Amino acid sequence: MENIVYRLLEHRKNIPDRTAIIYRDRPANYRTLYEDTIRTAEWLRDEGLGKDDRILVFVPMSYDLYTLLLAIFYIGATAVFVDAWADRRRMAQAIEITEPKGFVGSVKAQLLRILSPPIRKVPLKLTMWNNPFRTKKPVSQEDFDPVTISGEDTALVTFTTGSTGTPKAAKRTHRFLWTQHLVLSSELNLKEEDIDLTTLPVFVLNNLALGITSVIPDFNPAKPADINPPTIVKQIKRWKITTSGGSAAFYERLANYCVKVKDYPGFRAIFTGGSPVYPSIARTLLRAFPDTKVNVLYGSTEAEPISGIDAREVAESDVGQGLVVGKKVEEIEVAILKPHDGPVEIAPGKTVHDFCLPRGNIGEIIVTGDHVLKEYVNSPESFRQNKIVDGDTIWHRTGDAGVVDEDGEIRLFGRVKDRITYGGNVIYTFPVEQKLLELADVTCAAILERDGEIHMVVETAAADRSRLETSVRQLDLPFKNPKITFMNIPRDPRHNSKVDYGKLRLLLD
Repeated sequence: MENIVYRLLEHRKNIPDRTAIIYRDRPANYRTLYEDTIRTAEWLRDEGLGKDDRILVFVPMSYDLYTLLLAIFYIGATAVFVDAWADRRRMAQAIEITEPKGFVGSVKAQLLRILSPPIRKVPLKLTMWNNPFRTKKPVSQEDFDPVTISGEDTALVTFTTGSTGTPKAAKRTHRFLWTQHLVLSSELNLKEEDIDLTTLPVFVLNNLALGITSVIPDFNPAKPADINPPTIVKQIKRWKITTSGGSAAFYERLANYCVKVKDYPGFRAIFTGGSPVYPSIARTLLRAFPDTKVNVLYGSTEAEPISGIDAREVAESDVGQGLVVGKKVEEIEVAILKPHDGPVEIAPGKTVHDFCLPRGNIGEIIVTGDHVLKEYVNSPESFRQNKIVDGDTIWHRTGDAGVVDEDGEIRLFGRVKDRITYGGNVIYTFPVEQKLLELADVTCAAILERDGEIHMVVETAAADRSRLETSVRQLDLPFKNPKITFMNIPRDPRHNSKVDYGKLRLLLD
């Protein structure tokens, strides 16, 4: 079974001196990464961890994180990855769902052991600072081969954002990770000489499998959009960055700065996604990076990527016809489910297509393919709500309202659960929100229904809100006399780009 650990062994032999990771301006080549991975693997093994054990990882995006993840794969264990922004409640949920044998955290994370009873119940608790790879103990692969694994062994467990309720624990097998790597490699078209700046942990794993160089931005992984643009530009110039992958909020902040100071980094390509990239955002990125191919990827925790598109096409599109996200990748199948709020169960003699709509109709986007996750950890209810079993095929429900048009382009209209019924018509959020975003001084917008009343929430730094409200009411809208509220709109914690409707509803109560 081909996997990233075996690829690391190849890189150690074939490209030992090529830089693998640059973190805080300290480069580490593939030989060093391999040796530090072996030392970390020995440390985990000596502490009593091994094949099939689940190990909760709470280490920020750093060089340490990747030596730890690779070491976990090396001993055949499963990494349970918790995002840097996770709080005590989310950590407790992760432990309850996955029941890990080990916990490995940064020094700061160890404070959670005092505050969190669930962490105290984890049998083995280790501090990354005590990892013996820091002592440069001699290592030899001949004394410690990687544990033999199958494609169906679980490599990684990650969690959906789950800002409200319990997050879903996505089970990623070694076969899934390798298949995702192959699809991403085809879509990103990275070259061996590329130096890639990325905010996305899974993209670094993809880079390591390819044998290219990853630069980890000097930023707080818990707040990916809260960056200091001059610092990032300095990194880009120092390390001669050619490509970059990250959230739209990261690049929008960077782009606004670059346009302001007229300093334009010479990327070859940028890959962004994780949240809607509206035409207004696409135009901002193209202004800041005029000689760069800016690619927008559409996907989710359970299926990434689903499609991709050049930002220039997005910039010129009409969101009134849906937010265009490109044609599906070759390796995935897409269908449009009739809008339905509960589980979908296929009766004998029926197929999933009996529940789907013809091309050109708006419904819920569902996908299936080898890089679409098939199951969750210890969560049959999440499976029932988010998967459709059609014989031997498992479809994933994205929750996104969309359409596949006559040209095969996928267009998004918002979340299915956020659709609004008004005057006998169904209204989806994206087209209306884009109209608001096209207004000067509007930085974010959301539309929702509460107690039969349409609410339009607008975020702005403009001092004269009365003039902006007049502009809003002059828009051609599919409803009359909405309630307009000006406030800071909460975003999702992972990318800081998508509107967090759950939190927004609580703030409006």
